[in-house]
Amino acid sequence: MQGSPGVNLKVLRFSGTLALVLPLLTVSSSYAQQAQPLLHLQTSTAQSVFHIGERIPLTLVFSAAETNRYEITNSSSRRQGCMDHEDFEVTPNKGWADPLATYYGNACAGSFISSLSLLTSKPTIVQLDLNEWIRFDQPGVYKLTVTSRRVGEPGSPPNNLSLKSDSIELQIISATADWQRTRLNVILEQLRAIPARPGIPLPGRAEAIADLRYLGSAGALQELAANLREDIPDMMYSAAFGLVGVADSLRATASEAMAKQVENPAFPVCSFFLSMLPFLQAAPDTSAAALQEEREHLDSAAWQEVYSGLPRKDGQARTVTVQTLLDNRPRSLPPELARQLSSILVSSFLNLSQEQQARELESNWDLLRSDAMLGALQTLARLPLKNPGSNLSSIYATRELKSAAIQRWYELDPEGARREIMMQIGSSSPSLTAEAISFLPKQSFPEFESVWADALLNTNDYQQEAVFASLLAHFGSGTATAQVASKLDAKVGEWACAPQAAAFAYLVEFDAESARPLIKRAIDARGPGKTACNHSLFQDVAAYTSSPVLNEAALQTLDDPDHQVTMDALIYLAGYGKPEAKQPIWEHYSKWSETWAGKGDVLERRKPGDMTGNWQETGLGENLARALIAGQGWFADPALISAVLERCAGEQMCIQLQQMAATAGPPYNVTLYRSGENQNYEIAQYTEKSLDLLEEKLQQYPKGTRFTLLPGSPSSADQQSLEQEAVKLFAKHGMMLESTP
Repeated sequence: MQGSPGVNLKVLRFSGTLALVLPLLTVSSSYAQQAQPLLHLQTSTAQSVFHIGERIPLTLVFSAAETNRYEITNSSSRRQGCMDHEDFEVTPNKGWADPLATYYGNACAGSFISSLSLLTSKPTIVQLDLNEWIRFDQPGVYKLTVTSRRVGEPGSPPNNLSLKSDSIELQIISATADWQRTRLNVILEQLRAIPARPGIPLPGRAEAIADLRYLGSAGALQELAANLREDIPDMMYSAAFGLVGVADSLRATASEAMAKQVENPAFPVCSFFLSMLPFLQAAPDTSAAALQEEREHLDSAAWQEVYSGLPRKDGQARTVTVQTLLDNRPRSLPPELARQLSSILVSSFLNLSQEQQARELESNWDLLRSDAMLGALQTLARLPLKNPGSNLSSIYATRELKSAAIQRWYELDPEGARREIMMQIGSSSPSLTAEAISFLPKQSFPEFESVWADALLNTNDYQQEAVFASLLAHFGSGTATAQVASKLDAKVGEWACAPQAAAFAYLVEFDAESARPLIKRAIDARGPGKTACNHSLFQDVAAYTSSPVLNEAALQTLDDPDHQVTMDALIYLAGYGKPEAKQPIWEHYSKWSETWAGKGDVLERRKPGDMTGNWQETGLGENLARALIAGQGWFADPALISAVLERCAGEQMCIQLQQMAATAGPPYNVTLYRSGENQNYEIAQYTEKSLDLLEEKLQQYPKGTRFTLLPGSPSSADQQSLEQEAVKLFAKHGMMLESTP
């Protein structure tokens, strides 16, 4: 086998098998020393002959002769809908297909995380599996060329260059039943040898999962269907795409494999499994657009198929399947059937995982709400939790579940839940955090205050400190200000952000004079040994309280040499600032605009390979402008908004401010969100963090102003109650809040 020109081949021998391996970082000088960036294509193993259904790993080799001129986007090489960076040209144009054309259609999917690096003469390597984009269905010799848009020049549109690779030939041969059977056994043995570890990618396992996904045999499809489940997360998506990406000749086999699991008593049907059924139930060659038109009918048929298999489900599989049916219930589902399903879920609620339980208490509480849930809620609320402030994922999951359970218990039985809360927080080892019980009406627990304060003083574990300081901030009465001030005095500027912010919130609330100099010290703290919490101090404290002392400190911070400190203060002033903040912010914005007038290109310029550019200076200008347009303490009239827009600098900043300004005029849209301690109320361009702040902002509009309520989703009882509360609030001030259809 011949290698590509200028690339050295190295022969390795493993257990008597001869293999050719291309060293990825060895590229000849004639290849690298070119004026334009180059893209070289090769198979990762130097193999050129593949069976139908065999994984075809490719290596893309990017290089450029001019260092520091070009940059490359380093993002996942996995297919992610509209974020694909590569196109694949295959000739002849028959014998192959895009396996996921119908799935992706014109939709985007996936989470997209990317970074930039410089392209140099030293190759940059991207590896991917061709099978994600191309499924070969017929034997033959095919020529493959790749066009990539990963490379660009700073200052130009992102990834503005289109690089075309050299071509390679692939010989695709038939897959015999013996080969498929042997290959499947090897894959399954590899998966057994490398069991999954949650959150930890293991070498060899991902490759085995990919091999199983593409194999396309009846046995492989049975394995994929059996692994399309939420409790096997590293296989779930590959299993789904392997099933829906099969050739038309295998669609019936894939559909039968999924139907077998629908009937399997021990198989839990999850929402993602259900969402894949319509792709196999649609007629062959159905386009993405046609599928979208038929989707409601196909979704209903898939739901009915899973529902018909429910009587044969056992134990946890039955519970999870019921949960899936409720989460994805058709709009036309009869109420009596919804109640029947919810009663099954209530009776077996403790069979669900913690994540599933928390999700149901949040999203399906309207159906679950009943006295029959009390036993399960009490069990979950009493789950032991020794260190509720820990950030470990297992503790986080338990904390979130306990919070949801105690809140729903409180709704059904306020007195019983309150007694349980007192037991769990009234000691030096609480098992609930303040945030977990933030749904309680505003109140204080002075009987526990000295316990929390003493515990705060006697620990240096920042997670425990955060729990005690937060309890004091949420439920304190001011009897422990001396103790909290002493802890702040000893640790300010060097303390972890969470406990420091909660301690400041307590002190600001009950002893503002003692808080004032300590806040100044926290803002000024920088350099070695400091925690840089001054970059978020105002926002962190505002999660608990706002006060004149914070407004005063924020205004004094507008001249801070650290722009991150100033931006934090501006975000606080935008959300909580008083009318007197408007003029100082305007003066600083005018000064900033004068500095950058006519220099927008300089402001937005960035060095090759640097995604951030001059982000601090840009961020300062944007936050000054946003504070003026959407400040809490004043109504931004058209004259002010126009003046702010006239002084923007840089294309991106101006576009963002124009988009924000476009929401400032009628019709004035309103959105409402509240879940536990998380609240977000938007009225035109303003974002309010509490109903009190919303009411304050509302009074800045002329009486008789009409507002349009955009309904929340889902339209739960909690959401409907919030919307009714808002309608009354608007009416109280002579305003009309009208719902959209």
